[in-house]
Amino acid sequence: IPIYKFSHSYLDLENDGGNLWILYHSVVDGTLKASLRDCVSLTERKSWILQFLDTKTIVNAFIACNHLYTITQNVTSNILNIIYDFGNDKFFDNIQEIGSWKRYGIPSSVQYDDTTKTINIFDNGIIYSIAVRM
Repeated sequence: IPIYKFSHSYLDLENDGGNLWILYHSVVDGTLKASLRDCVSLTERKSWILQFLDTKTIVNAFIACNHLYTITQNVTSNILNIIYDFGNDKFFDNIQEIGSWKRYGIPSSVQYDDTTKTINIFDNGIIYSIAVRM
């Protein structure tokens, strides 16, 4: 099962301060899951079942600084939201829009850069950077 709407990927990997985050669909029931692993041994430290996410509306997602971010689309824009805090195991009460940009296609790569404190998005040949405070 592709991980998101319009995706050709089956999982997403993120390195976050010595941790490896994996987002993937369960083979058994198709629910989206997150796994936090040690970067060296790949031992799973903790996992989450993300039943609250409708992956039919999400076109990309990533984890940075213990937070889950999603990208959704409307007719003209891609919208970046922060929706879950893994450190406190809770949803944000009000889904916070972090940024948006003109939609040219489906964002194929999204990453947080700790050095520049930006979220960088590759969207149909165009790179967007959104400054964030973490």
